[in-house]
Amino acid sequence: LEMLRSLLVTHLGKRSKSDILSIMSDPSLPFRLYPEHQRRYEDYLSAFEVIDPDYAVALGRAAEGSCEQIDAEGFLPRAALCAVFARAAYGALMQKGAGDRVSSFLGQAAKSYAGNFKDEDHTEAFVELTGAKREDIVMAHWTEKPFEPAYVVFWVHRMRWLVLSVRGSCEWSSVLTDVAAEESLLAGGLAHSGMARAARWILTTAGQCMAEALADRDEYRLVCTGHSLGADVAELVAVMLREGDTSPTDIPKCLGGRQDLEALDSFLNVEPPAKGYGAKDAEAVHVALAYPPAMRRAFAYGFGASPIVSPQLAARCSSYVLSVAFDVDYITRVSVFGIDRLILQLTERSAAQLAKQWISQKMGRGGGERLSPRTRAFGANSQVAEVLCTPGRLLHMDCRGVGLTASPVKLLWSLPSFYHELYISTHMFHDHLPIRYVEHLLEAIRLAVPGTGQGLCLKDRAQEPDAQETVRSSLEAMIFTPASLDA
Repeated sequence: LEMLRSLLVTHLGKRSKSDILSIMSDPSLPFRLYPEHQRRYEDYLSAFEVIDPDYAVALGRAAEGSCEQIDAEGFLPRAALCAVFARAAYGALMQKGAGDRVSSFLGQAAKSYAGNFKDEDHTEAFVELTGAKREDIVMAHWTEKPFEPAYVVFWVHRMRWLVLSVRGSCEWSSVLTDVAAEESLLAGGLAHSGMARAARWILTTAGQCMAEALADRDEYRLVCTGHSLGADVAELVAVMLREGDTSPTDIPKCLGGRQDLEALDSFLNVEPPAKGYGAKDAEAVHVALAYPPAMRRAFAYGFGASPIVSPQLAARCSSYVLSVAFDVDYITRVSVFGIDRLILQLTERSAAQLAKQWISQKMGRGGGERLSPRTRAFGANSQVAEVLCTPGRLLHMDCRGVGLTASPVKLLWSLPSFYHELYISTHMFHDHLPIRYVEHLLEAIRLAVPGTGQGLCLKDRAQEPDAQETVRSSLEAMIFTPASLDA
């Protein structure tokens, strides 16, 4: 909460009262910005590379063991399978399609916060939603606390995967993880502090269990997945394992570069070295656990992930992290920098500010740039938020509409800058629902392989207990199906 207070003071405090009042006094702002944001969205998409459906599905060439790049030929069925697992991490909230609409999701989240669901309810729902067997579950943690998300670890033997599926935000306690938005050091770069702390907590609580499970299974791979907050945390777990930064302690950015070793040891509450802080004593503050190769080769599939890491780190993990975004899902664009930009847009487009500019021009006073909202927000003397990026390879699904009957989904490789601006849209919340990711990935596969993919659908099947199991088995079969068998 102190971190949230600091962020509000820093990024709202730099604006004048007139800036805030001009936004609050103009209810027409969202409606006037919507067309402009829609045009910007379409302009960006026109510059992106459209993905060839044959490459994305690649029947018979999608088996996991044949590739070390997460975006290799045939990546789409694996991504769709992980989307099913990410949705299932919500447990009882998603059972029988109960969380597949914005209003019903909020209702289910309220029930969860009130304690209406027991661990057994979540486990039962998870088994149904994934088509897994109870004996496949290695470990499950269903309670949520700040920086301690719910997660499940389970086997998918046909794929030779051990899957870590992390639940997204659905209770107030997990929202505190979201708003802890300062930066901390991670793998030679920067990361969202709240997500980094949550990822380190998962490795602390589940790392040994996963290591023991994969100790003699070099042919297997740890696959991390999640939706929303779960996507962010799952991706950072994979980054930590790949980059060897598995310390349980989150180190703030203010100790950047680990150059001030005395301050670092004070923060970690450890004794200083007997010989002082010479160069020869500047060793790592921890010895990483010797995780098995199957964990150190982790892949991560995130759905609705946010910009949470520095640009260099985001690019460095593009071979093993795939971040999927859908239409104008607002969470994929939420960052301190993005919110700062939106507040500036709202201020400059407000009726009060436009009237003030018009009067100044008529009176010949010029622009008054020294005291303009833009100067206050992003001027040389202003504190500007760190520009963070969504980790890994960025896959964007465009459907141009609301609901499952919108225009056919199109897949594109997008760029990090696309998610630095928060767009206002009538379906920005709707686009974030887990079912939107599952159903539109399945739709993309159906369009690519009309014969083989026709059974891949969850629409109108939420009440069927075997629907998820059918989708999972169909996806697994597709991954190992020779191309010659497609109709």
